[in-house]
This record gives sequence, C-alpha cells and structure tokens, in this order.
Amino acid sequence: MTENSREKTGWFVIIALIFFFYFLGYGFCRYAKMVVHYTAFSAGTITLHQVEAGDAKLASPNPIIAAFFTPLRWLEIRFWNLYQPPGP
Repeated sequence: MTENSREKTGWFVIIALIFFFYFLGYGFCRYAKMVVHYTAFSAGTITLHQVEAGDAKLASPNPIIAAFFTPLRWLEIRFWNLYQPPGP
C-alpha cells in the first residue's frame, strides 16, 4: 500500500466517522425529543409536516440543536412528505 493510498484511506475513515456520529447525534436528539416531528391536520387531512427544536413538554427548546441538524431535518421532512403526503 502506498503512502498516498493510506492517506486517502485515513481521510475516508475520518469523514465516515464524522457522518456516523452526526447521524447518531441526530438519532439521540430525536429520541430525547430535542428535535421533534409535528404534523398539522385540517378536516382530518394532513396539511403540514415539520421537524423543529424541542417538545412542548420541554421548558426551553434549543434552536441551536435544530440549526446544527438542519440538513437531516430537511431530509426527514422530505421523507414524511413522501410517506404521508399532505393534501387531499
């Protein structure tokens, strides 16, 4: 194995670990209800999916956490819009 390929492998491992812990952190925040999924209904029909900071039961939701996980929040909103499309 050449020095250059070892360096590339090292960078790949570092980037993979960053993504792994980023996804793991998002999962923990969802589990701990620091980031929650809201669904709005009108006349029994889903009108909106939103993933935001905090739960109504939390005294002070942390918007910094929601901002940090914005790409995954958008991805989750996209998933919910495909899985349970809003509208009639």
